[in-house]
Amino acid sequence: MRAVMLILIMGVVGITEGFAYNFSAECETGQTLYYDITDNENHYVTVVSPTLGYYNLNGEMTIPDVVTNVNDGISYQVTSIGEYAFYECTGLTSVEIPNSVTSIGDNAFAKCTGLKSVEIPNSVKSIGLCAFDGCKGLKSVEIPNSVTSIGEYAFRGCTGLTSLTIGNSVTSIGDYAFENCRNIESMTVLTETPQKIYSSTFSNIPKNIPVYVPDVSSYKDASYWSYFTNYQKMGMADVPITGYGSSNDHWVFIASPLASSVQPTVVDRLFADPVENYDLYRFNQSGN
Repeated sequence: MRAVMLILIMGVVGITEGFAYNFSAECETGQTLYYDITDNENHYVTVVSPTLGYYNLNGEMTIPDVVTNVNDGISYQVTSIGEYAFYECTGLTSVEIPNSVTSIGDNAFAKCTGLKSVEIPNSVKSIGLCAFDGCKGLKSVEIPNSVTSIGEYAFRGCTGLTSLTIGNSVTSIGDYAFENCRNIESMTVLTETPQKIYSSTFSNIPKNIPVYVPDVSSYKDASYWSYFTNYQKMGMADVPITGYGSSNDHWVFIASPLASSVQPTVVDRLFADPVENYDLYRFNQSGN
C-alpha cells in the first residue's frame, strides 16, 4: 500500500511540474497567458499553459515579445512557445508570434482545429514535434528562412493548407511532417540544394502539384524528392514579395519582413544590403 501511494504521489508531482508557471499577464488582444521564467539573468520566459492547453482562448491572439511580471516588476523577453502551450485551443482563429521567439515546442498548437492563420516570424529556428498537428483550418503556411529544423508530424493532417513555402535555411524535415496535407495546391521551396527528406514526409499530398524550386534539375535528380512530378523553375511571379519602402529614381527600398519570404538569388534585379543577412532589399523596377 505504501509503495502504491508513493507512486501516485510521484505521478501527481510530475504532472504539476509539467505545467509549472511563474506568473500570468494579459496580452494586447485580451487573453491571459502564463509564463515560466527560463533565464533569470537575461530575463527570458516561455509561454506555457496552467493545464494541458487553454480552453478559454478565442479569436485572434497576439503573443507579446516583452511581458512584465507583476510580482517583481521585471520585464521579460518571450523567447519560446512551450510544449503543449496551446494544445486543443479550438477557439483560436489566428496567432501572431513575436520576433523574439526562437523555438516552437512539441505539440504547441496541436489540435487547434479553428486556427486559420499563424504568423511565424523570421526569428524562429526550430518547429517541434507535432507543433501544428491536426490544425485542419490552416489555409497556408510560410516557413521563414530562419527555420533550420521541422519536427516529425509538425503539420500532419493540416487538411485546409492550400499553399506551402519552405525557407532556404531548412536542413531537416521530420518524418510525416506534412502527412495528409492533401489540399495543398502548390509548394515553393527556397533552398538551392534539396535537403534530405523521408519517403513519408509529404505522404498523401498530390504528386502533380506545381513545386517551385531554384534549380529544377537538382530536385529531379534527388531520389528523396522524386515523389513530386511537376517541378517548376522559380520565377519572379512565384516568389511572395511583401514589405514596404521608399523609392529613389527607379530603385525601391523594401524592408523586412521581406527577408522571411525570399532571398536575392531567386529574383531578378533584387539585391540585399548587407548581403549576409538580407535585412534590406533594393528592387530596380525600371527593368535595368
